[in-house]
Amino acid sequence: MDSPQLYISALLQVARDRQVDIGGGSSTSISWKEYKTLSTKLVEATGDPHIGLEIGGHMSLSAHGALGYASLSCGTVAESLELLTKYGPFRKQGARVELTFSKDTMALAYWPPAKIKGAPSFFVDMFFAAVERASYELTGEKMTKSRLELSIPSPRHQDPRYKKFIASNIRFSCSVNRLIGPISTYAKVLSASQIPATAIHKRICEDYLRGSVLGESVAEGVKLHLLAKGAPFPAIGEVSIELGFSERTLRRRLAEEDTNFQNILDEVRNFLATEYLTGTDLSVEAIAGALGYANHTNFRRAFSKWNDMTPGMFRKTLRKAAGYSEEKFLQ
Repeated sequence: MDSPQLYISALLQVARDRQVDIGGGSSTSISWKEYKTLSTKLVEATGDPHIGLEIGGHMSLSAHGALGYASLSCGTVAESLELLTKYGPFRKQGARVELTFSKDTMALAYWPPAKIKGAPSFFVDMFFAAVERASYELTGEKMTKSRLELSIPSPRHQDPRYKKFIASNIRFSCSVNRLIGPISTYAKVLSASQIPATAIHKRICEDYLRGSVLGESVAEGVKLHLLAKGAPFPAIGEVSIELGFSERTLRRRLAEEDTNFQNILDEVRNFLATEYLTGTDLSVEAIAGALGYANHTNFRRAFSKWNDMTPGMFRKTLRKAAGYSEEKFLQ
């Protein structure tokens, strides 16, 4: 989740909105150094020291890939933010996030990975605007009772976009960059957490985030996007647009990595299928539906091709190894 390509689309979208050319083309596979260079170019081209607010405001939950999908499965806003402290943006590049609780408040502190010339609070603005966007998507409510504390000096005129993208109550020249709000706001139960099997969604995504599947390749970006979207899975045309490619370019880039869209989709479906079979009691028919199959016969056929056994036999083998009698799970 630290890969800059997961956040480049928001930066390039703001550049397009401002009608400035900073390069970068449609590439989503870039290095940390290149990300900083494009950020610097955007600040120089616009002369806007707080353009990070607009970038963060463009970061929907889906932009965070598996992390965004996992956040939907959390029980409360606070639990979602706890995921963010573990797997937050640019962590490998030096960013640090700290979540603390008191009796009445919760505070989210952020130490940025770098500073951008001409915009000293660039990554801070981006981070907290993205947090507000995520919170709004999770709850449908703005963080009106929150207070933003920034380490930058107090400006002569406060940028009105802070109120639009984060909070209206702002303090400057503070020792730490942090967002503070009433604990009641962050203790709200998320409606998505009431859906059966969302716990397994969260575990699946956390496994993905911890594992070696994450990296800089385009194929892995497609995997994350498909996992984040879930069934019905998007077609390659939709994925190419989301990742900033033409469909033809995406096909070519995947071919250069010795794979193709269908292979990646099959890999994601198989990964999710084995997780459902391992971690839930959902029927094979229900799992087939959750993975976007029109009928369970097609799912059984595909699963058998991937694993040399039927879904029911796969589950029965696992349960036998665990010491259970599971005849009823043989589908």
